[in-house]
Amino acid sequence: ICGQSQMDIGLLKQCTEYEGVSANDTHVRFFWEVLEEMTAEQRTEFLRFAWARSRLPDSAADMPMNFKITAPTGGAVTSPDEYLPTAQTCFFSLALPRYTAKETMRSKLLYAIKCTLMDNDFRPMAAEGWADV
Repeated sequence: ICGQSQMDIGLLKQCTEYEGVSANDTHVRFFWEVLEEMTAEQRTEFLRFAWARSRLPDSAADMPMNFKITAPTGGAVTSPDEYLPTAQTCFFSLALPRYTAKETMRSKLLYAIKCTLMDNDFRPMAAEGWADV
């Protein structure tokens, strides 16, 4: 496994794009504050949730793609506090509802990352169907 053992939030911010939201939106600021307040283990779980990897590369130049925070869709637009954030791991993308409070952001994000079983740091060669890969 390559990359930094501790997630560098500054590096992640440097490599973040915003689609349909702004870095200055209140809920996006809540997101960054909550991420900064997480333990190292929770940050690793967040990376697995959003990217299916447990580490960031060592530098921005080594990032294969930028992290993307996008606007919510569907019911999350009108009732954000009732929805969880969703991730597209192949695109390192997070659809982030416009939560009305930082504590709501914290609880929904932590719940979402705890319910994820993705991990792309290894390839299960012994698993059925992978023998010839």
